Amino acid sequence: MRNNGTLMTLRQGRLPGLSFLIRALKLKFINMKTKYVFFLLTLLFFISFTSCEDPTTQLEELSTSISVIFSEHRIISNPDLNPDLDWGSVSDIDGNVYKTVQIGAQTWMAENLKTTKYNNGDKITLGYGAPAGFTNWFNLSWYNGAYCWYNNDSKTYNSFGAIYNWYATATGKLCPAGWHVPTDQEWTTLTDYLGGEEAAFSKMRNTGTNESGFTAVQAGELCGWGFIKNEGLWWSATSAQEEEFNAYLRSLWINEVVRAYEPQSYGYTVRCLKD
Repeated sequence: MRNNGTLMTLRQGRLPGLSFLIRALKLKFINMKTKYVFFLLTLLFFISFTSCEDPTTQLEELSTSISVIFSEHRIISNPDLNPDLDWGSVSDIDGNVYKTVQIGAQTWMAENLKTTKYNNGDKITLGYGAPAGFTNWFNLSWYNGAYCWYNNDSKTYNSFGAIYNWYATATGKLCPAGWHVPTDQEWTTLTDYLGGEEAAFSKMRNTGTNESGFTAVQAGELCGWGFIKNEGLWWSATSAQEEEFNAYLRSLWINEVVRAYEPQSYGYTVRCLKD
């Protein structure tokens, strides 16, 4: 049965639904896909003209609200085209070309590394992962650098990059010449510049504001349980002093950038930092 009380309210000038949707947009806009954002904006536009209030006034208020939303949560749908960022590029020894971006005083790769060779031309050992007990990954000799593809599928090459164990990063030859795997402190320098671990979370994510241009995307990892997808998890070049055979990393987790350490034999993605 129709709610006549609600219907009467809708006929009396200002729509309560309009302000509600605007508030919802302000809270959720940052995480929405572009097509859904435009759907909601179109819906707001339509609703604003279904009331009896002066359409010109409604349109002005709607325009102001949308402007506020965009100013508070700037979405970069294609970060390559953002003129405010200092974009560049670098190639690895395999010929892969990566976007790079200036963030503060640092220059980072804006994509995960996917080389299969060290920068001196030596091949990195290709490992294979599977659920625990069905993999050669953890049977590789200790201190031997290795890489694999998520789910052992090289088609994940462009979307995820490669997965490396920490020993590959410890060689000092994994990144292109003139670049290196960032230390634990250099990761902290990045998150500090972006306002701390919570503020950096959205600024680094491709599905957040990606304000920094870091362009973190969902990727894969290989741990003791097998392959797992994550929202972003990268090795540092620093071993964990308090836990032998572990190393520090950074992970996008829930709503912040988390500093943690994991076994050096596990496999995670890598971002390179310019020397």
